[in-house]
Amino acid sequence: MRLFLALVLSACAYGQLSSPPPEVDKALRERVRKFYQLHVEGKFRQLDALVAEDSKDAFYERAKGKYLNFDDCMIEYSDNYTKAIVKTPVTQEWRQPRIGVMVVRPTVPTNWKLENGEWFYYLPKDGVKSTPWGGVDLAKANAAEAAAAAAADPNIRKISINEVMGSVAISKQNVELSSFEPSSDEVEITNQMPGQVDLGVQFAPMKGLEVSLDKKVLQNGEKAKLSFKYNPPDPSPKPFMDVALQILQTTKTIELRVAFAVPAGSPGEPKPKGKQ
Repeated sequence: MRLFLALVLSACAYGQLSSPPPEVDKALRERVRKFYQLHVEGKFRQLDALVAEDSKDAFYERAKGKYLNFDDCMIEYSDNYTKAIVKTPVTQEWRQPRIGVMVVRPTVPTNWKLENGEWFYYLPKDGVKSTPWGGVDLAKANAAEAAAAAAADPNIRKISINEVMGSVAISKQNVELSSFEPSSDEVEITNQMPGQVDLGVQFAPMKGLEVSLDKKVLQNGEKAKLSFKYNPPDPSPKPFMDVALQILQTTKTIELRVAFAVPAGSPGEPKPKGKQ
């Protein structure tokens, strides 16, 4: 109870128990949309009107790049809704000398503050800022934003999606479980790309089946385990199912096939080749 009250009082101090005033939230979202639309159109000079006066010099010195498009943002307000960290998913071309060009979808954090009734993008000094969600490392946030907007080298060779997918390796593509008793299996994933990859997994829900990743972010050379655990609700034969391993920096997935063994001699048991 004491812990709950402490959390409530902490949230009250930041004014975050209720939703932001609709007019404040609408105004910020409109400014953010304009900010990213200018990036899509490559009209960087017009960004000046959206940048706070104390950040203009630093903003001009930063690398800027076009985005292909952007999605709705997530906003974390603070200081009684006068400041905000805005996290916006964008789509852009990512260029690396050893990889080439591919389309990636990072989430870019930006800082905004309310001045004279208008929202302005700003660049805070590096450090840690306290928010109701914990400390935000501004150095990392600014570095992520700068990396996302890094200028492109048009002379770098474009690579095929097959080359990209081949840089994320899996130990096997077929998973074996039991349809009549508890069982488990796992697939090892290795990131052979020079940069970070973010992983996700999609599958149709199935009673008794658990599919999980022990790591969702892999740096170059790191490995993750995709674990499968199945506790069948009944001993009946189960059909094959497919699981999609997503590499979030691309639009592609790696498909895995899950097979469920049946008891020896049961009607559902696969027959050896050549026998009827």
